[in-house]
Amino acid sequence: LAGVAFLAYQHSILTERKVDAATVSPSDFAILVKGMPTTATDEQAICDFFRQFAVRGKDDTEIVKVVIGWDASEFRERIKEIRQIRAELSETDPGEARHGELTARLKALNEALSSVGKTNEGEVSRLKSSGTVVVIFRWASDMRACVERWNTVSAKWLYRETEDASFLPAGNGIWPGEALPKYPIGLDNYVMKLSIDRSAEPGDINWEELGVDWQTRMQRQAKTNGMMFGLVLVCFGITYGLNKLQDYVKEQQDTSEGSTSTLLSIFSFLPAIGIIVTNVVLCLTAKRQAVEEYHDTFTDQEFSQALKMTVAMIVNTAGVTYFCNAKPQDWYVSGGLVNDIASVIIFSCWMGPLLAYFDLGYKIKGLLQRRKLTPEKLEYFNNNLRQGPPKSKEAAAERNKVLAEIEFFKGAYAPNAMNNPRRYANALKNFVVCLVFMPLMPWLSAVGAIGLMLQYKIDKYLLLRWQRRPERPANSNMSRFALRSIKYVAPLCITVAFYVFLCPCFANKTGLWSNFLTCLFLSFIVSFLMPYSVWSKIFFPCFTPAASGGARDESEDYYHAQYMWSKEM
Repeated sequence: LAGVAFLAYQHSILTERKVDAATVSPSDFAILVKGMPTTATDEQAICDFFRQFAVRGKDDTEIVKVVIGWDASEFRERIKEIRQIRAELSETDPGEARHGELTARLKALNEALSSVGKTNEGEVSRLKSSGTVVVIFRWASDMRACVERWNTVSAKWLYRETEDASFLPAGNGIWPGEALPKYPIGLDNYVMKLSIDRSAEPGDINWEELGVDWQTRMQRQAKTNGMMFGLVLVCFGITYGLNKLQDYVKEQQDTSEGSTSTLLSIFSFLPAIGIIVTNVVLCLTAKRQAVEEYHDTFTDQEFSQALKMTVAMIVNTAGVTYFCNAKPQDWYVSGGLVNDIASVIIFSCWMGPLLAYFDLGYKIKGLLQRRKLTPEKLEYFNNNLRQGPPKSKEAAAERNKVLAEIEFFKGAYAPNAMNNPRRYANALKNFVVCLVFMPLMPWLSAVGAIGLMLQYKIDKYLLLRWQRRPERPANSNMSRFALRSIKYVAPLCITVAFYVFLCPCFANKTGLWSNFLTCLFLSFIVSFLMPYSVWSKIFFPCFTPAASGGARDESEDYYHAQYMWSKEM
């Protein structure tokens, strides 16, 4: 399993390199640097440091500019409220009174933010750096060389360069080398260790939350995760109660006949339906809770959403069902573990992609929003626009209201964008649950594979033919998250599952226990002590060349490439 996940990981790397070779984006020239001192507010000093130390063996790297992430802690809550109001405005009919209230509140917040610099002339000079900066190179090859130098296992764990092992292909970087340069505080006081990675796209960086300290981040995550834990317990209780109701229905069915028996058979599906419904509630709550946390990028926020959804749905699906039927004698009986898991997996693997195909959100907008667009209102819009530029304040106010309503109905007729966190969470949940119960029901692997292929085909169709363009271009980080999750979880899960479900079949428990401990130890080493980056350095150069700087054409030059980017970038 870890090997298959590694091959998929390598495939994603190769795909990303092919995409990088065919397209040019701002992230091809920028790095995200963390660990800078909060007093580092001189852009020229930062440029000089990276000009000298960004690329190994080169002290004249061309830097275009440095973008400092300022610590705007006192404005953070206001900015978050502005985002929430704008999101609510996009879903509110301009003709409603609520729209006017939100508009007035948004105007007041914007005026409060814009008045800071006018009332306090020295406000900007007193701002501190968040410790995070974006450094933009002129040449994309220099960015790749910088990331290759600073984003390695030796750099992250030991803060050292990498050296090749002589018995492995060139570029393996297995051995640690000399210490990496540190950023100075003051004059020649090099003490700050830096963390450098390829930057996200400009629209993906959450600039307002870069300066949040790790204690505040952990406190907020503890709060949101605690709320998710409490909701999982509530869903656990609901599902447990439905299982007990199923047992009661089973007892009544044994003594009933005819239509009553048929009705009781229908009620026996309540646990599966309850799990599906509570999973939807958990996903909606996870999406809202992750927004309340502090993240450096919006992709990190989506990662948090997907992680919460995945863990909650796995516990609610596999954990609750096994807890209710933990005894081996309850596994294969009618209404036991096998029946419950089979019902849940079949429903989730098939119904989840089908519900996404029908785009229920778009249909709900048709009932609540699109039906308000009548022929009379269309005629009113057209007549107002035919009048030309407004000549009075009243006409200007009416024109603004008409334009706002037009934008509202444009959004009402636009399909939903792809929900990446939910997609990955559903795929991971189905994969892990099928993997856990595969020793008990081997045919679940076929059901899970068909479900994943169905989700892939429907997602591909929706992405290319139906769903609207996302506000921020997606990247490969979410797929990497899914593959790493499989690497961490799959070997341990299948080891424990084989022991739990096959142990009752063996008379010699001692030999089984020793084999289980051996497999558990090997699974732990593969999952946690062998990073994919090390695997790549050992095996990847054997069948494909490592990324190189290549020839410097116009697409590699920031000053030429910037004219080819869309405004979303």
